[in-house]
Amino acid sequence: MRTILKKTVVMLMKKRTYPKMKITKDLLYYIKTKSWILLDSQSTVDVFSNGKLLSNIRDLRSVLTLHCDAGKAIVNQKGDLKGCGTVWYHPKGVTNILSLHNVQKKHKVTYDSSMITGFIVHNTDGTYCIFEPSQEGAILF
Repeated sequence: MRTILKKTVVMLMKKRTYPKMKITKDLLYYIKTKSWILLDSQSTVDVFSNGKLLSNIRDLRSVLTLHCDAGKAIVNQKGDLKGCGTVWYHPKGVTNILSLHNVQKKHKVTYDSSMITGFIVHNTDGTYCIFEPSQEGAILF
C-alpha cells in the first residue's frame, strides 16, 4: 500500500499538483486520508474534501457551519456523490465523511460482528459496499 501511495505522490508531483514538496510520512498520510470515505456514526452531515469523488460541484447561497476538532469551518459548496446523492464539499477538509444516520435513510445497513468486522451498505441493485475498520479503528471504504 505504501508503494502505491508513493507512486501516486510522485505522479501528482510531476503534474505539479504538489510543487516542490518532499515525500514525507505526513504527505503520504494526507493523500491517503483524501481517498478514504469514513462511515461515521457521530456525524450529522455528509462532507467530502476530495472533489474527484464528486460531480456537479456548485456554490450555494446557504452555508454550513461545520464544527470539528480543528474548530469550525464555513462550507458553501455541494456536490453529487454517485449512489448517495448530494453532499457538502469542503476542499480544505481532511477526509470524506458519510453520516451513518444519513446513509441508513437511503440504504439498508447491516452489521454482524460474528460474520464480518465491518458495516455492509446494501445498494438497491443488489450490490454492496463494505466499510471496514482501519488499524486505528475508523470505519473506512
